[in-house]
Amino acid sequence: MICLFLARRGHRVGYLGANLPAEESARVVQPRPELAYGGWVFNAHPKLRARTPGIYLGADARAAAAQVEQLLSGSHAARLAE
Repeated sequence: MICLFLARRGHRVGYLGANLPAEESARVVQPRPELAYGGWVFNAHPKLRARTPGIYLGADARAAAAQVEQLLSGSHAARLAE
């Protein structure tokens, strides 16, 4: 869903699949990006965000796409959003 929103905003995206093994993703994606995450568990239990390293992308796919767009533009403020 996030890929769709980003593509509609003019970004070139590639979906690697939900079941891509970690070893394969490390080979495919260089340089290694910082972990970005989201999903229902982080919405239902916000305290998990503080214990999870990386960037929380937001409560839904639209928010995640906007957050990714900010990160791609170089905005460091996006890293602090929760």
